[in-house]
Order: sequence, then C-alpha cells, then structure tokens
Amino acid sequence: MGRSLTEQAGTGAAARHSGPSLPALLAGDNKIAGNSEASLRDIGDGLALFEIHRKMNSFDPAVQDVLEETLARAGRGFRALILANGSDRAFSACADLNHFLGLIERDDFDGLTRFIRRGQELFQAMKYAPVPVVAAVKGVALGGGCEFALHADAIVADADARFGLPEVKLGVLPAWGGCTQLLLRAQAQPAVSGPLAPASAVFELILHGWVSGSADKAREKGFLRDGDVIVEPGGDVFEAARARAIELADGYTPPDKPLITVTGHSGWLGLMQPTYGMGYAGRLTDTDLRVGGAIADVLTGGPAGEYLWRVGEEDLMRRELEALVSLCRTVETRDRMAHFLKTGEPLRN
Repeated sequence: MGRSLTEQAGTGAAARHSGPSLPALLAGDNKIAGNSEASLRDIGDGLALFEIHRKMNSFDPAVQDVLEETLARAGRGFRALILANGSDRAFSACADLNHFLGLIERDDFDGLTRFIRRGQELFQAMKYAPVPVVAAVKGVALGGGCEFALHADAIVADADARFGLPEVKLGVLPAWGGCTQLLLRAQAQPAVSGPLAPASAVFELILHGWVSGSADKAREKGFLRDGDVIVEPGGDVFEAARARAIELADGYTPPDKPLITVTGHSGWLGLMQPTYGMGYAGRLTDTDLRVGGAIADVLTGGPAGEYLWRVGEEDLMRRELEALVSLCRTVETRDRMAHFLKTGEPLRN
C-alpha cells in the first residue's frame, strides 16, 4: 500500500525539515545554474531544486543543457535533488512538440536521434545519480514529463495529479524510457501471472494513450510505486517532497541496474494478434496498428527474438529510439503531430 502525506507527517519528518515555501525559493537569489528555460537552485539543507520554467514545462535542448549541468554537480554541490516548479497546471507536459516536429519537417533525423538519445542518457544518468532524486508532481506529467518523473527515486504527487504516456495520439511511442520503466515496474509486481502479463498491461496503457484522472488511479496502473507519496487536497506537495528527499539522502546508494525479461516472437504475437482484431473492428486505425507493432517490438525484445531472455534497460531504450525515428519518417505521424499542434485535438488517421 502506498504512502499518504498523513502517514509521512506522522513520522515528524515534514515538521523537522520545514523551510521556505516553494514560491519564496523560486523568487529568491539562489540560482546556481540555468538559462531562460530552466534553473538549478540551492534551497538549503544540502538540497537542490531543478526547475523548468517554460510553456507547460516541456523539454527542449535548453532544458536538457541545464539538466546535464545539474547532474554533473550531483554529489558535489548537493546531497539530494528535487524536481519541481511553480505551476499548478503542469509538472511537465511533454517534449517540445514544435522543436520535435521542426526536426521532422526539415528531415533532420540525425538531429532528432540526437535529441531523443540525449534525453535517454540524461534520464538514465538521473536514475543512477549519486544522490536521491524526488519528483514533486502537481498538474499533468505526460509524455516526456511522465518519463522524467518515472526515473526519479521517489515521486510525491498531488492527489489530483495526472500521469500518462499518450504519445500514440501523435503517431509515436514513448522513447525516453517510458516503455522500459513501466515494464520494469509491472514485472516487479508480486501478483503478476505469467511472463507476458506485465508486457500486456503496459502495452494496453501505451497503445490506448491512457491518462490517469488522479494520483490514486496512476498508482493502480504502476506509475507510482508503494514508496511514493500522495498528498491529499490542501497539503503541501513541495514540503512533502523536501522531507522525502532528506529522508532518502541519509546513507543513499544508487539502485542496481536491473535486467528485464522479454518474451520474443511468441510474446509479440500474443500482443499483436488481438490488436489486429481491434483494427478489423474499426477501433484502431492503420496508424494505431503501426504504432502498436512498434510498442510490441520494444516490450517483447522484437518479433524475431527468443522466448524468455533477459536484457538491460539500454537494450529496450535503443529499441524505443529506433522505433520512434522510424515512425517519424511516415506521413501519417507527421500529419498527426501537425494536426495536434494546430487544433489541440488528436487526428484519427
């Protein structure tokens, strides 16, 4: 069972470590690195705050620059890192779609590959940083923003926070480790039945672009783990995140790198055969089916793979990257992205 703010406060941690409010810290003279898109701040108690401050707090190369500098300082300038910002609307909505589509429209697939690979490398570096990382989530954590939070040691979420990986609506799949991290979480569940069940659960979430209506619903689907905290209405998400960061900092060691079980050709068929049935029934379009095949390829290690073998995170993330770039070369994906930027609504093509 997960942790609530009430349970955490009962330990006295939040009371012992209370400090300046988040608005006061964001307005203070405490910036130690940054640019117009993101900042790294010293917030006392050996803690640092990484803040994105752009439209919907999306990721572009300038944000990646500050995150790279932040991680280079980890363990030297601070003993724990909090990911937060001053928005009640968005922790982070996604990668910057204008930047993303611009690369595609210029046929700059080398640039797109570099942008996605850099995001993967930074999120992995954050996951295995020498200091604990706590994501303080209010509003939406979608797409790349959700993947950002999934790589933190712990998430402290507002009760109304919304999590999801809706990339299929843009004709792509999560490629900053979203497929990989959700599969790892699903495989860690003790009640999972059979080797394909974790991949099937993650496949359904991503293929249908599921977005939680609340943090409790996100926990049910594996976006939050048992150690993550849900702050009930009226609670202070940032203060709870500060307490959690200090708690984790004492004696912290980075996690071990896991191996992931994949199911190969038989697993790929197990995911895709019923999916084609939904396509025949008109519930999925040809573009949905193309993206579904790419998601299945990542989650099972590929249709040509052997049954039940183990791979590292980097292996599945390489598949994420290759699948995303391949999808971005199609007219249908370009049309989905352009339509969404123009209308704010998904294109069913």
